[in-house]
Formats: sequence, structure tokens, C-alpha cells
Amino acid sequence: MSIGNEASQVAKIFFALSHPLRLAICITLKDAPKSVNELCQLLDTKQYMVSQQLSILRENKIVDHMRDSRHMIYSIASPNIIALINLAFDENHNKINLTSKATKKKENAFSEFARIL
Repeated sequence: MSIGNEASQVAKIFFALSHPLRLAICITLKDAPKSVNELCQLLDTKQYMVSQQLSILRENKIVDHMRDSRHMIYSIASPNIIALINLAFDENHNKINLTSKATKKKENAFSEFARIL
């Protein structure tokens, strides 16, 4: 597979995870498989919205599905997807921490400046 094709495949994964509801679905499925109805209840979202997003996640091989009598049960297709999501959340958390540390340093600098005056 050429680097262009590989980049295209990875871009599709990032696209699929870029929608807040699709990301929330993946996070909800992270610990255990769930039906569409369970996802709707946990995410407080209408079924058609969850089903639309699950379709995109399935097309991009992010979630698997299987039929359990009358219900479709969805699960995360690969632990690497969870690792990617966790990495993104860790990065976001680090940015928030860095911003708050910078704000505190700035406040301390202003306090020190005011004390000197």
C-alpha cells in the first residue's frame, strides 16, 4: 500500500472520529458492547441520529456489529481505536493543564510586579 493510500485510510478514521456524537458513541462502547437502544438512552439522543452515526463508524471499520435476536449489538472493532481516543483526551487534558499553569504563572508575575510597585 502506498503512503498516499495509507494516509487516505487514516484520514477516514480521523474523519469518522471527528463528529462529537460518533466520538461519544465510541467512548460509550469502550467498556462493553451495547445495543442502539442502550446507546440512545446513555447519550440521550434519538435513534435515527445514533443509527446514522453508527453507519459511518461501521463503514470506516471503527465499530463491529452482530445481531442478538432482535437487536444489533455494537462494539469497538480494535483496541487501537480506544488507544487513539485516550491519547486525544490525554493531549487535550495536558493542554488544559498547561493553560491553567500559564495563567497561574502570569497571575503570580502580576502579583509580584504589583508588590514591587
